[in-house]
Amino acid sequence: DAYGTYKVVIPVQNASTTITVTAKDAAGKVSVARKISVTKVAPNMPTVNPVKYYTTTVTGKTEKYAKVTVKIGTKVYPAKANAYGTYKVNIPKQKVGTKIFINATDSKGRVSVTKSITVS
Repeated sequence: DAYGTYKVVIPVQNASTTITVTAKDAAGKVSVARKISVTKVAPNMPTVNPVKYYTTTVTGKTEKYAKVTVKIGTKVYPAKANAYGTYKVNIPKQKVGTKIFINATDSKGRVSVTKSITVS
């Protein structure tokens, strides 16, 4: 704006992600790049392996020892990640197209961004 203030909306980023910011003036000159690193506020969004219609588990990685919550409709399926951050949550078989939501909670009660996947 006229005061040099700006706001750019971006998707939530995992901790330690580097974001590079530049500015471009009316003459087309670009500023020197400034790099910033995302700091940790909550666990990183868990990674989730594909879930097929015949699958009875949701697996992936998150922060070590984090509590993992899988939500399908109104049902919630909890599990805990191991020392390597690997988790496995038992679920019933799902129909193709079913949405599954996964998040992680650390020992301080901070909750990650929820990851959404679709059963294939």
